[in-house]
Amino acid sequence: MAYCVFDCKNHIRVIQKMQGNRLYVCGTNAHNPKDYVIYTNLTHLPRSEFVMGIGQGIAKCPYDPLDNSTAIYVEEGNPGGLPGLYSGTNAEFTKADTVIFRTDLYNVTAKRLEYKFKRTLKYDSKWLDKPNFVGSFDIGDHVYFFFRETAVEYINCGKAVYSRIARVCKKDVGGKNLLAHNWATYLKARLNCSISGEFPFYFNEIQSVYQLPNDKTRFYATFTTSTNGLIGSAVCSFHINEVQAAFNGKFKEQSSSNSAWLPVLNSRVPDPRPGTCVNDTSNLPDTVLNFIRSHPLMDKATRLPKTKNRKKARALPMPCLDDINQ
Repeated sequence: MAYCVFDCKNHIRVIQKMQGNRLYVCGTNAHNPKDYVIYTNLTHLPRSEFVMGIGQGIAKCPYDPLDNSTAIYVEEGNPGGLPGLYSGTNAEFTKADTVIFRTDLYNVTAKRLEYKFKRTLKYDSKWLDKPNFVGSFDIGDHVYFFFRETAVEYINCGKAVYSRIARVCKKDVGGKNLLAHNWATYLKARLNCSISGEFPFYFNEIQSVYQLPNDKTRFYATFTTSTNGLIGSAVCSFHINEVQAAFNGKFKEQSSSNSAWLPVLNSRVPDPRPGTCVNDTSNLPDTVLNFIRSHPLMDKATRLPKTKNRKKARALPMPCLDDINQ
């Protein structure tokens, strides 16, 4: 039996099943990410079966084996019905560019590139702020990403880490002029894992997430508290309906760098609603693209399932405390 110690040069970080008897594999390759396609029996493909778009793993898996990342290979629902990899990882050696990414989509039969890659905005803390990715899931029209990150909406009161769920539409091809290489449907919301009460106790840092193979309606996730405070852990479950309710709610914004983050008035939300899946996002008006560029964050968090013993918490007077109504 062969053993790989920490000093090995290639840490495999992504293994995803593809159509037929193939596997997609991506590894750190000595801090130079590289991806491969092999057979499920771990033998190499012959040259006659070359897979387009394979060879460079940047933005598909991390440079550093210690980085938290996630990836999922999606066969159906993408533009043109073409398969592609969705990932959440670091796209630079310096770790300055964290990204939610979809690979270029190729028409294998015609041997041509049909749709260019899509990604989150680069160096924009409203979209992503030092995230640690823990999972990704393909459900219906969307791909969902779970991660923890620095909470941009709390930054005026200090540094805090919140857990998030983000989603993109699989049909997303970006905008025509604005967001041409970026997601035109990217949204994210806070995950609420807490002990309810007059002063709720939050478990803010998601560590892992899981779905039962035969149930796409519920997520199970483990959370911890901040290492700077009381130490604790919890398991919380989230139903897809609670997730959708958060994404269908109000958006959140900060009018200036010194302002509090507040919900956006419904009258200021353009039509069609930003984040909605449409047949062709390149036809979205600039008003919608401009809005989603600056408003990816939802106002309300996903709510925990209601139980008989759960009491409704009252509002807290301190503006920098967690919103207990979430």
